[in-house]
Amino acid sequence: MRIARASMVLILALCCVGLHADENDPQKITMVGTLHRAMAIGAESTGWMMQVDSETIIDGKPISSIEVSDTRKPKQLEGFENKRVKIAGKVVYRHGVETGTQAYVEITTIKAVPGLNRDKP
Repeated sequence: MRIARASMVLILALCCVGLHADENDPQKITMVGTLHRAMAIGAESTGWMMQVDSETIIDGKPISSIEVSDTRKPKQLEGFENKRVKIAGKVVYRHGVETGTQAYVEITTIKAVPGLNRDKP
């Protein structure tokens, strides 16, 4: 009886660890859109927002824009301001005092995409 109970506890513990690991695996994503500056009071912003060309689903919700960040080369984003770009990265989360938990994309690659810029007439 003790062996069966100990085995059951071990199996449940391993299942819980496996489920918890899946929650922390970042979603990889590639998007095309226009990169813009973003501001927020209280510094709860990455400073950059991407207006996507086509609606994208993150966490089961459709989005038309999302904050982005490039911690490896943050100055590089300035060269892409108000330009159409293709980014690849992972969806990560941060918690703000006023904004709560928010998803944003941590950029791994970014490159300019030729085409029409939606901001210009």
